[in-house]
Amino acid sequence: MFKFTEEHIRVLESEERREFLNNERILRELEIEKEIKAMFFKLADIGAGTGYFAIPLAKLIGKNGIVIALDVQENMLEYLKNKAEKHGIDNIVAVLMKEYEIPLIEKSVDFAFIANVLHEVDDKRRFLAEVRRIMKSKAKLCVIDWEKEKSIFKGAEIGPPLYERIEKKHAKELINELFEVGKEFKAGDFHYGIIAVKK
Repeated sequence: MFKFTEEHIRVLESEERREFLNNERILRELEIEKEIKAMFFKLADIGAGTGYFAIPLAKLIGKNGIVIALDVQENMLEYLKNKAEKHGIDNIVAVLMKEYEIPLIEKSVDFAFIANVLHEVDDKRRFLAEVRRIMKSKAKLCVIDWEKEKSIFKGAEIGPPLYERIEKKHAKELINELFEVGKEFKAGDFHYGIIAVKK
């Protein structure tokens, strides 16, 4: 997986990013409120980074559950924990993971969220199988990733190189091997979204 530097963190947290990848708009597509039942709701944000999605997800879930923010970089998790503390959020648990090893027990998660990560993984099937392992029966998965086309924002090219990106059609085929795709949506100017259910 790509390793982010301090400069990358500034980009990930920039207001400009919200213009083409609005986290609040994406969260509405997830319809988390319908998923939260009487039991304690657990959402895994895999590749959580700076908490761009984990923070608003934790606010949305509130006392009904927790967000388990997973990342391969300790510095990202430290940044996320400090950010959560500043926002007064206490229902985020930051967990260090390896690329193909998520340190959560089998069938323990109600919802898995993966944003801008799938294109970075070499063995995508192995990665998705590990995600599936931690999900409960009928749990939902949301994958957000870059469209496989040039992304020009305010006159500059942004995002990962095209050769690294995964076409939505291909991503859907991979996901369908282990899950049942139920919804597709436009996640932003340069991103697609796929929501699926564990078979």
